[in-house]
Amino acid sequence: MNTAEMQKVRNHRPRLSNVRRFVMAAILLFFLLQYVGLDLLVGSLSGSVFLGTVKFLDVFAFVESTVAARGLATSALIALLPVVVLYLFLGRAFCGWVCPMDFLFSLAARFRRKGGGGRIPPRYGYAVAGAFLAGAILTETPLFTGHISHLTNIFRAFSAASGIGELQGSLSILVYSVSMIGLLLILELISPRLWCKVLCPVGKTYGLFNKVSLLRLRLKGTGCSGCRECEDACYMGVAIVHKTQEREIRDAGCIYCGRCTEVCREKDDVI
Repeated sequence: MNTAEMQKVRNHRPRLSNVRRFVMAAILLFFLLQYVGLDLLVGSLSGSVFLGTVKFLDVFAFVESTVAARGLATSALIALLPVVVLYLFLGRAFCGWVCPMDFLFSLAARFRRKGGGGRIPPRYGYAVAGAFLAGAILTETPLFTGHISHLTNIFRAFSAASGIGELQGSLSILVYSVSMIGLLLILELISPRLWCKVLCPVGKTYGLFNKVSLLRLRLKGTGCSGCRECEDACYMGVAIVHKTQEREIRDAGCIYCGRCTEVCREKDDVI
């Protein structure tokens, strides 16, 4: 296959962003089926059960619930293991391919003026995660997972909406959960991706997997033109390949969304 033919094939490939949205929507749909009586995937992205047998538990949710309970539950550990194995392969891909807030933030970005928001070093996010864990120890309650997490509130809102008129207090739960998601969208308008870069303990935890995961972003060729297109497109501010001598990006902030590969002028150079 010659160069022109290879370029034609690449041009007909679906945009990675579209594939990402499809995967995100499909996973969300599987969860939503539980509200119409099809219990294929029950729970939320913080903790779920597949086909009534295989249990999954988010890494930060596991740590927070463990320190809150001041003891290790065997069932929680078993539910944690498949998640750890999965993200040892995929790194922080959860944030770019599964978390619905990525899509909601993209919608909010259409109403945001260019610029805005100061730069807070991402490393401060570990202090935020530590503060939530300290709060869980003091209150013996998983504060983030139970009350603040977007993953919890999105699915709690669906549950409450499906139970209005049947479950006492469901309206107040719905209002609370929708309000929490609304606050995150307002935050996005003020400071783009501050939640993802710094404040979300779930993302900071999965970011640690980027250092060892099999999935990684790397330079295949040698021809970076220094156009900075990847840097402008990157949600997380880590696609700065023209500034580094490293052949791959293993930054804890990378969510493998692939936007840098879509805008790269050297299409054969970043994979």
